[in-house]
Amino acid sequence: VQVSRQRGLCPECRERLPSSLFHGPRYCHYLGYYFCSNCHNGDIRVIPARVAERWDFEPRKVCRAVAKYLDLQVNQALVPITSIRQTKVSSQQILTEIHTFRQKLSRIKGVVAD
Repeated sequence: VQVSRQRGLCPECRERLPSSLFHGPRYCHYLGYYFCSNCHNGDIRVIPARVAERWDFEPRKVCRAVAKYLDLQVNQALVPITSIRQTKVSSQQILTEIHTFRQKLSRIKGVVAD
């Protein structure tokens, strides 16, 4: 269904997607599109939105462009902790503790730097 929505084309290079059983299109879990084998090498990354929404840290296959993007953003906070909706009581409690711990570390850093 998704391949037909894409009109059988790779969204990155616009080449026709392969239809072979063994060399078919490759799904990018970050973008939700199918890619050709030139644009999707089977790179695996943790998807920030899945962590924030479902507390899912399972690495998933992503296309080359997304893998490169996520590698560049690895040290950036893509999702503010305060905007994460409560999914599980235990996960919300852990995030709150981490947030408090980061605030304490920032204060300690300020004292030590002086």
